[in-house]
Amino acid sequence: MKIITASYMMYLLLIAASSFAQPGTLDPSFGGDGMVTTKIQKENFGNSVAVQADGKIIVAGYSYDQSPVNFTLVRYLQDGMLDKSFGVKGKVVADFGTNATGKSVAILPDGNIIVAGSYGNSPQINFALAKFQNNGNPDSAFGTNGKVITDFGSVYGVGQVAIQTDGKIIVAGTAGTSPGFDLGLVRYGKTGKIDSTFGINGKVVTDLGHIEVGNSVAIQTDGKIVVAGVSYYKTKDSIVLVRYGKGGKIDSSFGTNGKVITGFGKYENNISLAIQPDGKILAAGSYLLRFNQNGKTDSVFGVNGKAVIGFASSSLAVQADGKIAVGGTFYNGSNVDFALARYGKGGKADSAFGVNGEVITDFGSRQAIINSVAIQADGKIVLAGTNQVRPHTSVFAVARYIGGNVVPGCTDCTKNNFSNFQIHENSKPAGIYLSPNPVKDILHIEGLSSAIPQKISVIDLSGKVLQQNFSSNSSCSFDIKQLPAGMYYVKIDEGGKTTSLKFIKE
Repeated sequence: MKIITASYMMYLLLIAASSFAQPGTLDPSFGGDGMVTTKIQKENFGNSVAVQADGKIIVAGYSYDQSPVNFTLVRYLQDGMLDKSFGVKGKVVADFGTNATGKSVAILPDGNIIVAGSYGNSPQINFALAKFQNNGNPDSAFGTNGKVITDFGSVYGVGQVAIQTDGKIIVAGTAGTSPGFDLGLVRYGKTGKIDSTFGINGKVVTDLGHIEVGNSVAIQTDGKIVVAGVSYYKTKDSIVLVRYGKGGKIDSSFGTNGKVITGFGKYENNISLAIQPDGKILAAGSYLLRFNQNGKTDSVFGVNGKAVIGFASSSLAVQADGKIAVGGTFYNGSNVDFALARYGKGGKADSAFGVNGEVITDFGSRQAIINSVAIQADGKIVLAGTNQVRPHTSVFAVARYIGGNVVPGCTDCTKNNFSNFQIHENSKPAGIYLSPNPVKDILHIEGLSSAIPQKISVIDLSGKVLQQNFSSNSSCSFDIKQLPAGMYYVKIDEGGKTTSLKFIKE
């Protein structure tokens, strides 16, 4: 028998309240008011957020009391509390022996964690990687005591890290020294060793003829790699995209000789990047832009391929329903606040979200800066950054918002999302099963792994995909009332392992 405590009942009430809140509203089931701040050392800067398959939230960045500066990670439970099973009471500080600033975090298919950033002091800044086990301990089998340093001779260092489907690690940033900064790209194997089959001895340097700074990287479903950054030339700033093949060679079929350069006469600082499920490419800077797979501007998006962003953007993510979340910072006189905007698939501001598609969140200080955005499996939106509570004292800052949507075709995408509180009496750990079967209307899939994300498809006998869902939960359901009677399959892709199960629609 399950005992219901008062705190658990309050948690359920907060979840229920959040279910009916307007999209863009702070989620009260997270930290009580939708906002959480965390102090690790005296100065703390949250730079990147990722959501694990079990719904726990990882924020990475750097912190210090005096010196040196250290990679820092914090893990939160789904209610915003620190996960005390991670590191030391939910916190990890990785000392590199000299200044090391964590910039980007990614979750590996096995649940382990990669943080990429910069190591050293100007004018010699190197790429730095650290790998952590799911409990926050360093992975001693990775590099040297869990750390890897790569000399790229830059003063900018790493922009972002991304993980290939085979577990190899791609890091993009800036190579070279002034005035010859170029886009830099490195690929590592699972153990942290540089992959010599990529580029030249594992590295790729791309010179566009001016000063280039690499900010973001994303991997397409076909394995091609897209890097975004800024090209500076005198007073003109341009957004730059370059696409590479799997081996690191520039893909000449993209844009002009593999490159896209777009300028609007505005100051550009950081370009964020995301790839839609249909392969179209989103980039956010002074505007939100969309490009077709060949690198040409998607003229049907927004106005001539671009949508206005009403604040300084820093990151973006695509929801399962195709809507686009852009996070950034809103400058209001002397105050700086978290900012979040949502756009529909066509680039129009989502009027159902916040106020005219935007939300501004005041953390009660003069400076609260957003650096990263992530989407949970249930559609909630997580922003992470830094809140300066007073001069020379700052904390990690995280906010979570109601997304107001579920994955198309999935009627129970949030089921078992709060696994600490829900128990499935009829679960079968030995394998995945469908129920009922035969089925008339709602098909339930049980026994999924919650350790890694799954792509779940309903397909007919010809192999045509009829419905599809991306889930990180142990169960999910599809509404199949509209399907004609007959035989169908559920295809489940879990990290490259495919399972197909047959069912009968009555």
